[in-house]
Amino acid sequence: MIGNKKINIEVLFVAAFLESDKTSNYTMPFIDRQFESLKNENLKITPFSLKIHKTKLNYFRSIKLITNIVRKHKISIIHAHYLYVAIPCIFCKDARVVLSLMGTDVLGDVGKGFKIKLKNVFSKVLAYLILPKCDAIIVKSKEMEQVVSHKNIHVIPNGVDFTKFRPISKIEARKRLNLNTESKIILFAGDPERPRKNYKLALQVHNLLSKKYNDTLLLPLKDIPHNDVPIYLNSASCLLVTSFNEGSPNIVKEALACDTPVVSVDVGDISERVQGLELSAVCGFDAVQLSKKVANIFESEKRPVYRDKIQYLDQKYVAKKIIDLYDELLR
Repeated sequence: MIGNKKINIEVLFVAAFLESDKTSNYTMPFIDRQFESLKNENLKITPFSLKIHKTKLNYFRSIKLITNIVRKHKISIIHAHYLYVAIPCIFCKDARVVLSLMGTDVLGDVGKGFKIKLKNVFSKVLAYLILPKCDAIIVKSKEMEQVVSHKNIHVIPNGVDFTKFRPISKIEARKRLNLNTESKIILFAGDPERPRKNYKLALQVHNLLSKKYNDTLLLPLKDIPHNDVPIYLNSASCLLVTSFNEGSPNIVKEALACDTPVVSVDVGDISERVQGLELSAVCGFDAVQLSKKVANIFESEKRPVYRDKIQYLDQKYVAKKIIDLYDELLR
């Protein structure tokens, strides 16, 4: 039962690292937000960080720690996030294991280097060994579901904190960031230095638009504290996604919660998210097509309203789906 009553399921929530670890390159706030959303549903849930930023050996050193915690606190469910994080979890025989796969751990990373190719092969082998030992698998998109083989798989995208990601005045947001209030700002969804994000295509789109519109800015969303992301999203004319692959990118859902249009290549579950939404669009890996979609947004004089149409992505509803899965495993 969900509400004010405690849910009689003990969960150990396991991640490679958490915000509380205060790592300098922390890039997974969506995991902490999911933990908070589950806790807010009165679930008895305990966070556990493998602290792999200190040493990768913690993937194995944590086996005994996790087993001891499960036995001491009578944990019913271990919920691991990312393929590698499941390594120490599957050795515990006293609890059911739920594994959330996020994207690159299934779809692979992009790049020409030998290390990336080796990592992708290793991930496939690891998935072959680990997935059968998990009781349930959560993937973030239907695309991921098609490449994952498991008898108990569920498509549950990460939710959005609608209290944090909400519309504010574009002029106000730009003033807070010291950005020109008259500029046409394209927010790039990711780190330009990550090959998977395909920044080269975004630059091509920007160059085409710059020939037609004065003062057009391509602003990469890199090294931005998560608490500041809503301000950047509200400052932008649109969010541009050009990635070679994605699972279910949180930044897209966060943009829509801020009523910010999204223009993207057809990757992950983005087409499903923006289907039927005014001004937002999905097209091919073509700079001309993408620039035309962005130009439509530049030419529009009104800001679309998306929030009412994506309430199903509110993190509290997503939390309830996950709790239903926990409950199903223990019946």
